Amino acid sequence: MFYPMWMPACKHSTCIIVTCIHGSTRTRPHNSYAATQHSLKNACLRLQDLLAGTVAGTAQLLVGHPFDTVKVKLQSVGASSSAATYSGPLDAAKQTLLKEGLRGIYKVC
Repeated sequence: MFYPMWMPACKHSTCIIVTCIHGSTRTRPHNSYAATQHSLKNACLRLQDLLAGTVAGTAQLLVGHPFDTVKVKLQSVGASSSAATYSGPLDAAKQTLLKEGLRGIYKVC
């Protein structure tokens, strides 16, 4: 059961706050202008979330992928041959950069 009350703290002053019997509240626009303002605000927040997630994912890929590439190179060399091709992670990264360039660090296979 919901008990609608006027919410004077809303900047549109036309919103209704709906209080559930359990004490949780939610804001519901009372007219179309307030509904439009609320939906635009929500759309902007969703766009900000999308942009933040895109930037975070790109940064993680640019920073984390080279480490994973070096790790896979060290694991595959250790399993396939008895002679050590790389002396360590820095040597693996250095040799990859010298032989294959920057593309070698970011290649998938």
